[in-house]
Amino acid sequence: MRRTAPVATARRFEKRYVRDTSQYDARLVEAEERKLAAARETKIDVGQLDRVDEMQSTWQSGSDELLTLKAGFGGTVAKMEKAKAAVDVAEEG
Repeated sequence: MRRTAPVATARRFEKRYVRDTSQYDARLVEAEERKLAAARETKIDVGQLDRVDEMQSTWQSGSDELLTLKAGFGGTVAKMEKAKAAVDVAEEG
């Protein structure tokens, strides 16, 4: 028994593992397919939107301002680094 029990146990474990894993994978695929089907059937109705043009222009102007800030940010960082270097030099002397 000492020689055959470990091999038999390993084989039983392997068979059970393969069976359980394949069942789990099948259930996972089935659940994903159900969720995907439910998502495809979902309808979203936002109704009447007022002031769409105003929202779009506000969004666009905000995006433009962010791009302007981003473009100027590099210069501000460079100035800050120069000021920090100047402070470091002044503190040394």
